[in-house]
Amino acid sequence: MKEEKKLFCITQKHADAIDYEHLRDRFGKMAIAVTLDGCQWEDRDFKSVFNRRRRSHRIIATMQNFTVDQEETVRLLSRAIQAGTDYVEVSMAMDPAPRKWLISLALNYPCKLILSWTGLFTTPSEERLKAMVRECLQLGADIVRISCYTSTPQEHERIMDLYKVFRPEQLVAYCLGPASEFSRWTAFMLGAPIIYVARSRASMLEPGEMTLFDITPEEEIRFKGEVEIPSSIEFVQRAIFLASLCNGTTHIHDVTDCPALQTAFSLAGQLGAEVSMDKDVITVTGHQDIRRNGLVLNDDRLDAGDSKVLLHLCLAFAGFAGRRITVTAKCGLQGCDYADLMEQLGLKLTFTGGRRQTVTVEGRLHGGAISIDGFGDLSLISELTTALALCDEPSRIEISPLRGSYTFENVSQTGNYFGLHEPQMTEGDTLSISIEGGQEPKACHGMTVPRDLEIATVWMAAGAVAGDITIKDFSRMNRGLTEEMLEIFDLLRVDYEILESGDINVRKSFIPIFSADLHRFPQLGAAFVLLAQGITGGNWIVEDYFPGESPVLENAMQHMHDLIDYLASHSDGNLFLKQVFPMGQYNPHGDGILALVMLLIQATRHHFVQIYGRTAITNRYPGCNETLRRLTGRKI
Repeated sequence: MKEEKKLFCITQKHADAIDYEHLRDRFGKMAIAVTLDGCQWEDRDFKSVFNRRRRSHRIIATMQNFTVDQEETVRLLSRAIQAGTDYVEVSMAMDPAPRKWLISLALNYPCKLILSWTGLFTTPSEERLKAMVRECLQLGADIVRISCYTSTPQEHERIMDLYKVFRPEQLVAYCLGPASEFSRWTAFMLGAPIIYVARSRASMLEPGEMTLFDITPEEEIRFKGEVEIPSSIEFVQRAIFLASLCNGTTHIHDVTDCPALQTAFSLAGQLGAEVSMDKDVITVTGHQDIRRNGLVLNDDRLDAGDSKVLLHLCLAFAGFAGRRITVTAKCGLQGCDYADLMEQLGLKLTFTGGRRQTVTVEGRLHGGAISIDGFGDLSLISELTTALALCDEPSRIEISPLRGSYTFENVSQTGNYFGLHEPQMTEGDTLSISIEGGQEPKACHGMTVPRDLEIATVWMAAGAVAGDITIKDFSRMNRGLTEEMLEIFDLLRVDYEILESGDINVRKSFIPIFSADLHRFPQLGAAFVLLAQGITGGNWIVEDYFPGESPVLENAMQHMHDLIDYLASHSDGNLFLKQVFPMGQYNPHGDGILALVMLLIQATRHHFVQIYGRTAITNRYPGCNETLRRLTGRKI
């Protein structure tokens, strides 16, 4: 048998017509099994997928559940035959009348017939297997597919021995169960015309089916191994700040030591607290009694460094000092948005420009009801809810119109450790946030820090683009954002598996053109810039992207700096992220996540890219360079 007649056939369940077109464009030399169960296709969809004049590859029309609704099975497979499918698979488990109709229709069209029989629970005798193959051939089958569950080596041999009796090019016979993958390769080597390959582990039509990853050349897997994600720097910074507001000692466990912690240590000292770190445990002893004495400071200045989380906390809690406080930070802000918001709560903010942002805060923070434009910058709201919980009055924040979703998970989790109640949210066209007043933070004897989700999602994207990566402790990450990332992965049929250990494994996958509304979770922007590098034949589209309309999304995009300039274009209110990452010199401008994305894109390219300012990532993720060397086997 000539090698070119053999087919690697991609199988996938629950795909739409557009998805099959993407598969066709990427895998033109492979066959594609179009599984029609439950599809709601119109005539144009059948013509688009099956029409021979629009494709060069071969297609097999099949069903996963032939016998559930046999009338529907006949209808869908008949339309596929008439539209031009190369092969149609019909199960011998169907009733004789509908099976005969499909066989007759296939024989009257230029369509090859595959008759299949599956033994899910046992392997029949040798004579029964031979009789089944002969019956299928007598009915007109071009190819007979036999798959049986085997539990012993003898049963496996019984299946493989069919190749000694029948012409190999007419037979696809393999085992289900423990020996499945081995038997599929054995059958292919013995001359079987087709080997079925699932697009991902979740797309398997049968247990033990091989996946696209299994036949991916080794040189295309650029990242291979396990990744330890550092602790969430934002969570640690927030926890140190809140611990400094308490009267007592707090222990923060499982912290990854990194230079970015120094700003939080320094700020804790400004709040009159003592801080020490022993291995991975931070101990903070605070001396505040903010409910009775207000915020007691060593001087009239708070320095938030380059942390936006600490800056927001300083802006909000400066309103408990009872005097004018100057807040400085290295990260810039849109002053007017914050000034208008805080004025409704009793504070006057005066901003001065320059690279080192300075904000003067005057007045006393009080609770109340405020309304916020949903298209404005909402990044202060999470930290503000924590401060409002300490006011005497209850508070209510109305955000309208609501642009996407909003999550307090990390903020609420930190507050809970210190005895603060979680804000109550009611979501509709307007998001209403109710905060109970009169609360007081209390020292926490012990808390465990979650992992840094933004770094984790970047590694997940790297696995999907060019890797076989297992991310440790995935179960300890922000549920809201991880669920959103996994929803996108499910949409794209990314090959991932959540392990019993709580880790997640992500493997190189076929990534089609896709679009997403990044307004919902702008924190995933960095991961999607990397994910766009794995797209086959197109761009990733950020829907409804109008520069300047949404500051939160604008910040998420703008912090990509040079990378966005090279990889993105704007048109008709959308942002198109391309696959082009040309040779050249790039600078992350102090953005650690951008530095990581650049390094990972560089590792997937054959040409040389020079990246400056790599200390930006080691400040936040000290083990990054060692992890890259271990996963890639080379110095990055």
